[in-house]
Amino acid sequence: MVDFQSTQDSSISMPPISVPRPRETEKTFKIFDTLKETTVKMDVEKRFYDTSLSLDNTAHVMIPEEIKDFTLPGASPMAQELFRERVGSSAIPEKPFSGLARWYKENNPQKFSKDEWEHARDYISKSAVAKRASSSVMRQRTETTKHTTQKNVQTSGGQVRGRLIDRVQDIKKIIKKLRNSKYLTDAQINMMEQSLRTMKNFSSTRFQWPLSANTECCTLRDGRIGIDYVEDDVDIQLQKESEMLQTVGTSILNSVGKSEEVLDFMRKISDELHADIRRKQITTQCDHALEKLTLDARALRLNLNALDPSTKKDMIREDDWRGASLALMDAASDAIEKSQKLRKEMQERTDEIEEMLKRYEGDVTMSMRARLSEYEAALQEDEQILLQCRFEIQTTDKEIKNLLQAIDNKQNPLKRNTTRLERRFDGRPAEERTDDTVNLSLVNEAAEISAAVDALQTELDIQEGNLVELRQMEATLEEDIEIKKRSIKIEKKCLYRRSYFAKFKAEDALKESRNN
Repeated sequence: MVDFQSTQDSSISMPPISVPRPRETEKTFKIFDTLKETTVKMDVEKRFYDTSLSLDNTAHVMIPEEIKDFTLPGASPMAQELFRERVGSSAIPEKPFSGLARWYKENNPQKFSKDEWEHARDYISKSAVAKRASSSVMRQRTETTKHTTQKNVQTSGGQVRGRLIDRVQDIKKIIKKLRNSKYLTDAQINMMEQSLRTMKNFSSTRFQWPLSANTECCTLRDGRIGIDYVEDDVDIQLQKESEMLQTVGTSILNSVGKSEEVLDFMRKISDELHADIRRKQITTQCDHALEKLTLDARALRLNLNALDPSTKKDMIREDDWRGASLALMDAASDAIEKSQKLRKEMQERTDEIEEMLKRYEGDVTMSMRARLSEYEAALQEDEQILLQCRFEIQTTDKEIKNLLQAIDNKQNPLKRNTTRLERRFDGRPAEERTDDTVNLSLVNEAAEISAAVDALQTELDIQEGNLVELRQMEATLEEDIEIKKRSIKIEKKCLYRRSYFAKFKAEDALKESRNN
């Protein structure tokens, strides 16, 4: 027997029933369920709303003992089906209680007393009143909760807007300081570039051409390979000239190098300042646009991944963010101070160079010409030997072809010999297969062919070995010729680089650059 109380407590064996919700509402609830799981992982203080009061513990009326085991209205399948169909719908099914009388006659045929009927009526009436009262209380609490949550969300949104405004103002102050630092850095860059141009022009008129010619010749001669890569008299003379030239301009060159390093550093600082300013301008525009963002803006989109706590590890602490800009401005200030000091040093040292050093130029040129003559003589000798070697290779190659032809020519005699042996054995009756002089001569003939081929193969091996050695020598000579040609080309390039024609060409180019 199914009683009314058990029906109200949903203890009968029937699937749980819930109010159907629109599909979009279900999607929204899933989104906020994900949000709830995400906020649990976040290190933030979450507001607590008291929603512990429920319909079950305020609308429950105990069933009287007198009718506890009776079948009361609401227990029939028709009532349950009507209940399920009406949940979430206002439509009334057609003939909802069809078959009700038959079900009661089959499940509860006995009559009740008048007192039992009154107890049932009293229980049903009180249950309905209690549920309506509970529903009213819950609606009142719901209105309070909606008002409170709306107010708190608006307050939180106002706080966010205020933080965005303060943040924008803070970034603008830093941008102003960064712009001032960049202005001073760019001004110092222009002055350093002018000082370097002045120093380089002065240096090139004194010893830049012989120094660059010496350096290029050393680099070119380092391109020699094989046995030609030797420390000869030309290397010695170039080394002496290099030491002399470097002694003259060491102090100037060092100053130029340090100044260029500082200049490059200032350019890098200027670029970083520009990038930092640009990043902060973008950030300002972003925060300013977000501060103006309204709830009906088209740009609104839902992305709960933005709340993922793992993304916080990629963010920079505000102190580190501010410290990075301050460190950049300090670096710019230090670079400006160092640049001013170096510019002063270069101005003082331009007055220290008074003479032009050109010693050893004649000795270097003379040693190069002598070395070039040695390379050309060695190249001519190698080419003559190579011609002789190639002639011998052609002769040996022809001999190998003749030997291969001679060996190949022995195949037909061998075929004829074996054919005769085979046919004499198979063509004669068994009683006539005698080991006669013919058979002996045929075997001797085969042995003679084998000996001849062995001799020819021995000669072939010898000639092929000679050909391999000759080819190896040919490759050796060709490699040595290639090395000599490379060395000759290098020596000629060095002589041209040190010629008066190249010097005048370099001076004309320098004058043209100055005029421009």
